[in-house]
Amino acid sequence: MVHEKASRLRNTKAVNNTMLATTSAKKYPRIYLFESTLLLMLLAVITIMLAPPAHAKTDVPAIASALVNDTIITALNTYMNKLVYVRATDEGLFLNIAHINTSNPVPSLTILDETELATLPSLLTIDNLYDPRYIILGDLHGNVIIKDLHLNRTLEFGVIGSVKNAVFLDRVGVAIRTSANALYVIRPSELGWFEARVLIGNLLPEKLEHVEITDLKPILKLEDNRIEYLGKGLIALRVAKLAYNTLVKAALIWSNGTPVANATVYGYIDSIGAFTPTTTTDSNGEFTLRIPPDTFYITLFIKTNNTCYSTHITLRDIKSGTLNIVTKPIVIDPQNRAVCPPPTFETKLLILKNKYPPTLTVLKESSRLGDAKILTAYMLNNILYIWVTGRNIPLFNVTAPVFAVLAFNAATGDPVESIWGYYVSSSIATTAAVAPSGELLVIGTSDGSIYILGKSNNTYTLLWSQKLAGSIIHVTLSNRIDGLGYIIAATDAMSNLMLLAVNPDNNMVRIITRGPRGEPYIDSGMDINYLYLSPNAEYLLIAGSKGIIVFNNFQAAITGELKSLDDYMLKKIPLRIYNEDGEPVKGFIVLATLLYGNNSIYETTVETNNSKAYIPCVSGSKLLISVYPKDNIYLPITLAYDAIRACTADGVSITVPYRLMKVRLFVVDKYTGSPPLHDIDITIYDVKRNHTLNYTYNAGQEAPLLIELKPGIYDIIASDTDKTFYKLFRKQFGIFNDTTIIIDLQRVPVTVEITITADLLAYPLDRLKVYVVSHDDRPIYTETTNAPTPTNATKVVFTTAYRGPARIIIKDIPPKGLPPFFIDTSININITKLVNKANINLVPMKYPVTVTVIDNFTKSKVPAKLVISRIYDNRSLDPHLELESNGTLTLNLPRGIYRVYVEPLPINGSLPLNAPRIISINVNGSMNIVIELERIRVLTPLVIIDPMSPGEVVIDNIIVSVDGHNITKVLSGHSEPIKVPLLINGSEIELISENRIYAQYKGKIKPTLNDTIVKIKLSRINHVLTITVLNDIGEPIPGVRAWATGLDLEYSTDSVGTPEGIVKLALPFGSYDLCLSAAGYNGKCMTVTLATDASLVVTLTPKPITIIARYSTLITAVIVGVLVLAVLRFYFKKIVERLSTEEEF
Repeated sequence: MVHEKASRLRNTKAVNNTMLATTSAKKYPRIYLFESTLLLMLLAVITIMLAPPAHAKTDVPAIASALVNDTIITALNTYMNKLVYVRATDEGLFLNIAHINTSNPVPSLTILDETELATLPSLLTIDNLYDPRYIILGDLHGNVIIKDLHLNRTLEFGVIGSVKNAVFLDRVGVAIRTSANALYVIRPSELGWFEARVLIGNLLPEKLEHVEITDLKPILKLEDNRIEYLGKGLIALRVAKLAYNTLVKAALIWSNGTPVANATVYGYIDSIGAFTPTTTTDSNGEFTLRIPPDTFYITLFIKTNNTCYSTHITLRDIKSGTLNIVTKPIVIDPQNRAVCPPPTFETKLLILKNKYPPTLTVLKESSRLGDAKILTAYMLNNILYIWVTGRNIPLFNVTAPVFAVLAFNAATGDPVESIWGYYVSSSIATTAAVAPSGELLVIGTSDGSIYILGKSNNTYTLLWSQKLAGSIIHVTLSNRIDGLGYIIAATDAMSNLMLLAVNPDNNMVRIITRGPRGEPYIDSGMDINYLYLSPNAEYLLIAGSKGIIVFNNFQAAITGELKSLDDYMLKKIPLRIYNEDGEPVKGFIVLATLLYGNNSIYETTVETNNSKAYIPCVSGSKLLISVYPKDNIYLPITLAYDAIRACTADGVSITVPYRLMKVRLFVVDKYTGSPPLHDIDITIYDVKRNHTLNYTYNAGQEAPLLIELKPGIYDIIASDTDKTFYKLFRKQFGIFNDTTIIIDLQRVPVTVEITITADLLAYPLDRLKVYVVSHDDRPIYTETTNAPTPTNATKVVFTTAYRGPARIIIKDIPPKGLPPFFIDTSININITKLVNKANINLVPMKYPVTVTVIDNFTKSKVPAKLVISRIYDNRSLDPHLELESNGTLTLNLPRGIYRVYVEPLPINGSLPLNAPRIISINVNGSMNIVIELERIRVLTPLVIIDPMSPGEVVIDNIIVSVDGHNITKVLSGHSEPIKVPLLINGSEIELISENRIYAQYKGKIKPTLNDTIVKIKLSRINHVLTITVLNDIGEPIPGVRAWATGLDLEYSTDSVGTPEGIVKLALPFGSYDLCLSAAGYNGKCMTVTLATDASLVVTLTPKPITIIARYSTLITAVIVGVLVLAVLRFYFKKIVERLSTEEEF
């Protein structure tokens, strides 16, 4: 294998040597020295070293990590690991400034600043590569943004044309080249801009009539360890020999009508034998061409997609020095292909110095560069090296693609032609990178070739060439590393990545990358827009369509062959977490540790919000996973995995163990709060896992059962062994922590029935408070209930868990403000049976009552007989009791209401002066009662009559008042006499009709002898009945006569109505037969009942004569009309007959 690679190396070098030998220049003989040196190096490079260097560090592995996942448009890195990049997301474009931390094995990225962008940038650059202050962005629309990181401000400018290049100038600002052939110089504090020709024309010692800025590049300053910007710019000017001051604007379209977009256009003017400057069509196919004055015929050459087309245009009415527009589009036939001759121009190089106003210095002998473009320029040992590339460079008299080096004295600007040289390549160079020492230069070309050149004695020789699949996009290289040399990284347009190690110490070149088919490159897996290798190859940064990947500890990956980036990528693999029941669970903190050997190289913490999380993994390292539950029901677990087996799409599945919950289980007699009196069987059923555990809790046991259970839902069942003393206990518990469970056992209850009776009725009804207490006075039961009656006993029934001697206490609760009716009572009972009964009879409490009878006038005691009886139980204490001459009697009575009949006793054999009296007394404690007897009254029979009523019976309730006291009510329809107590000298009588049917009666009546009946006649109150009489068409009828005859009373009246048809009748309360009559109308009768003032509307129907009289005028008109019609018919008939006779004649 070593000899095969050496052979390939020799063949490649031989081809290059042949190219150099056949294109040797006469003016620069040092080219032959380059070839001799190259031949000596090829003889030295016999083998390519594949084994890693002996000193390479392998204790820390190389790890590639994706730090950003968005599409990266462009990026720039610094020596301070500060990264500036533009990323594209669904939300828009963003400029980010970040710091890359590579001190740990796994790199990380910290965002320092973020700015949203409006348009896609075409340029991104910074003011220095060490610690930048200014960031400049430009886009295709002429927008320029300068971000000042020190002052945290952003400046925005507008330029003409799209932004092509930019170079920072020390103490001046930044120079910007645009597509409009303009050069802008923007200072940090103010804006000034100049068109290129004005600027150059003022600064150059000679007057140039036309120039075109073809390139603008910064000049680099090479140091031992890093590369910096010199603060100067290198400008390439395409100089025309004639004045191209006339502009022609036209448009190109294909024959199918679509515009020819993004094509290179230039013209050849036959009359002067010169080419015009090149230009580019826009998306509409439009272009602007610069031509000399008095030009009328031009041959156009159009280059697009590596194909050339040609056409001719004739110009008319062209005005010199102005813009002329060709209104008709120029049609290109796709079949009309041609060979585009290379335009010949004179290109000069100038240095834009860091002064204000800036100065331009033309580098001597830099003309005749043709279409050359600047690859790179750098200052090394006071010599300015400029690398250019092109296909037609008159300076070297070659037409093949070359890349060449020009050197100038930094102090005088004089060329150092001994260093000048060119190298023939297979295509135009696209990019170049130089080592900070200047010892090595890497150039990439459009056909995918990589050329490595080494410097010796200020001259460069070709050391190596290699080819990739596509055009080279980026090249980057490290400083010189002891034992490894220079590390070179390159990428092409087909997303391939190639890594090389060039060791000048032993003249060895080693290919690091190796594809699956032996190719010297690997597939990066994304479109790379930026590639950066740190100075000492600590890390490799790749940015592109899939974000930013940083390859850390890169030296560890390049000691051997690198076959795939995927082998080093820090991957995210799924982690699935299950519990012991096989269920996916969430709510964990996962600590994932990558181990290389026994050393931790990376740790990350992931919090799982669902049953799946993602953890890092790198091929070749071990994975240590520690799972810490946030929930208390699981135990932490740590597992180690072989990373090669674990880093798969299936990921890792972990079963976390349950933490056994410590349960302290007590069993308590709920009634006593003490341990149970019987042995208790306990069953614990795991609902989820269908598992049962059985335990026994002993009688009198005070210590808890100590049980360990998995977290979950449990049914706990506790039962008495004989099933008679305690009830069955069953309850579900969720056990997810260490807990204490107390099982309160309820006793099987027994029933106590208490029957309470009483011989007397307590009125108002008392309430009873029933207490049941144990032998040690602990409450067993309390209830408030109604007191019993002689006919209805009160029952108190309750259940209790108590067993043993007890005492029942009954306390009377009288109504508010009254003393107790019953004496407090208590009895003893032994509660041992399932049903326990007790009977209690309540004894009433008696109160002393003293009764004194006196005359209401003299206030002296009256001897009398008292008959006292309870109203509600119909009992009499002493049916007959004679008072002593003092008239006082003392009794002991229960609380209650009594009826007392007091009958005066005769004095000295005469009749009683006072009337007997019956009173009620309410005994509610010790009382002294004085009874006053009124003078004797005479009960006189009284009849109240209604003269209008049949049988003179009143038809309303009549309230009877004697001497201002309502004594009775005579009900409606009552015809019997009532006896009214009248004073001997007469009493004031007042009769009031309850419903105001009768007028109020007042009068004084004296009692009569021999029960003679006193009659009082009442008169009814009249009410007004208003009748409105209308005819059939709603008109009032005047002069209506109305009369009413009583139906249930003897009364009649009549009245005549007003012209307005209103009749009013005054009628007492009652039912009437009401009749109405009017001239010309049929009369009407009806029955009405009148209790208050009322109104009535009555309609009378007219008689026929009234109807005829109402419509007499209309009838007359109809009759006259009929007669007139009959006469007209008669004469019309005569006229017809006459006309018929004349016609026959």
